[in-house]
Amino acid sequence: MEAKKIIITGGATRIGSAIAKSLVSFETKIGIHFNKSKSSALKLKKELEELGAEAYLFKADLNNLKQTQILIKKAHKTMKGLDCLINNASIFENDNLENFSEKSFTKHINVNLKAPAILTQNFNKLMKDMMDVCPVMHGAHSSHNSGAKNQDWWPNQLNVKILYQNSSKSDPMSRDFN
Repeated sequence: MEAKKIIITGGATRIGSAIAKSLVSFETKIGIHFNKSKSSALKLKKELEELGAEAYLFKADLNNLKQTQILIKKAHKTMKGLDCLINNASIFENDNLENFSEKSFTKHINVNLKAPAILTQNFNKLMKDMMDVCPVMHGAHSSHNSGAKNQDWWPNQLNVKILYQNSSKSDPMSRDFN
């Protein structure tokens, strides 16, 4: 199965943007999640549409539990389904053992750990009846493998064919990239 309805958290810039561009095809719907990068999200949306994809923007602060909890449901409704979740969003604020605060620590945990877990859980709930889903999250399969260990599925069961489905036109790196 090839993923055709994909949401990428933190998709507006850097790695998220490169992932989105690499997944473009004329049959692909790509949801770009952003928080503070609205101008980058709008620019990426235009680029993706010029390359042939349907692109959607979803603003949500992943440090906010309510916004995190509705993101997948909102994307699923807007895009008329989802078959792939790519948890890419993260924050890395400048702090260290001498100056970090409870607030910054909690924000890092919320965005980098709690939000991906909640998003994955919500995605899995929506996908529970599907037989095959995105290779990044293993969607519905994850609930059936609750007793399985990593070596039981990684890397032998990871379907990476989706990474090779598009032409070089959507590759964000030039052939000379080193």
